[in-house]
Amino acid sequence: IQNEFDWFRPHKVFHKLGTALQQISIYPSPQYRQQQLSPSHSQNTKQDRIKMANIKLTYFNLRARAEPCRLLLAYGGIKYKDERIAPPWDAATTWPTLKPTTPFGQLPLLKWDDEVICQSMACARFIAREVGLAGTSS
Repeated sequence: IQNEFDWFRPHKVFHKLGTALQQISIYPSPQYRQQQLSPSHSQNTKQDRIKMANIKLTYFNLRARAEPCRLLLAYGGIKYKDERIAPPWDAATTWPTLKPTTPFGQLPLLKWDDEVICQSMACARFIAREVGLAGTSS
């Protein structure tokens, strides 16, 4: 800070601070930041693994609780089998025979290769992590 009025200009103070930190190499250089932002080989491998995964989402023929999962899968461009069964109030429903085979006796049910995940928010968090939409901190 050069004079007593610089504290009124925080953009100048932060610019000077950033320049000073770059000079002592604590602050990452623009080349380092660009290298960190560029896609790495491990991310490409993960995308390939996702595209080859055998994915099936089972829910009633309604939007309701499975819709966030469908939207996340569509956002990620992931192909999946959308198994929709008739709602419980429909005469042609297969739900009474399917219910005892599901964890907790409820839908939606996400099968991702060998993983079986139930409950809508758990499925949505899992898919968000796989497509890269999950946060890194709380």
